[in-house]
Amino acid sequence: MRIITKYQMKYLWHRYKVAYRKRLIELPYSPRELWIEPTNHCNLRCVMCPHGNGLHVQKGYMDMGLYSKIIDELRDLKIHRINLFLGGESLLHKNLVEMITMARDSRIPVRLHTNATLITKDMATRLLESQGLEEISFSFDGEEKDYYERMRVHANFEKTLANIRYFLEVKKSRSLRRPRVLVQVIKERKADRGTPVISDNFKALFAGLPVDKFHPICFHNFGGTLEVTGDVKYEVVKKEYKPCHQPWRSMSVAWDGEVVGCCLDMEKKLILGDLRTQGVLEGWNGKPAKELRRALAEGRYRDVELCRECDQLWI
Repeated sequence: MRIITKYQMKYLWHRYKVAYRKRLIELPYSPRELWIEPTNHCNLRCVMCPHGNGLHVQKGYMDMGLYSKIIDELRDLKIHRINLFLGGESLLHKNLVEMITMARDSRIPVRLHTNATLITKDMATRLLESQGLEEISFSFDGEEKDYYERMRVHANFEKTLANIRYFLEVKKSRSLRRPRVLVQVIKERKADRGTPVISDNFKALFAGLPVDKFHPICFHNFGGTLEVTGDVKYEVVKKEYKPCHQPWRSMSVAWDGEVVGCCLDMEKKLILGDLRTQGVLEGWNGKPAKELRRALAEGRYRDVELCRECDQLWI
């Protein structure tokens, strides 16, 4: 069964890549992955995130009835995975573990991304015992205490480190293969525009623990929402335009069911549909989604507010 699933997924990824290369506007397949937002509330006010200045959209928590509706639809669509996060800290949703379990029971892989500040001992145990997480990514954006606490306002370096280490210790003690664990660090891009490097001293903080990957990423401007300020340093070097692959690959669903432009659209600049009244495939190939693909395929990114100043359209 695993072999069949493996080759099915390879075929589905191949279809997506062909459609992207051909710049198809109406897609003959379902989204490869969904970003589903349990909540857009967050307990931090990080300087490299729109939450730092306060979101200008209504905040809330996804209704479990709506979530169940989405999962029921996804069960037969053979998607690669769901990402249970978008614009907030997912652990703030009181039913998060239930969400993971519902997806597991529908054989849908789940990826979770968290700032780890709310990983209590009880939560770590519940997440691991759910056996529904395929991957968890801890956003630990700062290799040293001073820098980390300047970036992640209201967070404490030692406490976050202890939370992640406890999660990893429990996973190791139970000899669990899943979830795959990533520790993400956001850093300034190197002068030669190469990928930044995470220091050996930081990696040593997790010595002997089951971290599968240390993942450095560069600052980005969340679809033109953020400006360069203080420690947040990024640049848009407009060398070669490349249409964003997300409209051909994924669907992003806000806590209230609205389908937003992409996984960076925390301010809801572009609404593509509403899963409270539509099906997943209706939103995926609806008129707004096709208009977005057409604009990007034709290089008319300036016609789309979300994409106009985005730094992810250039290579």
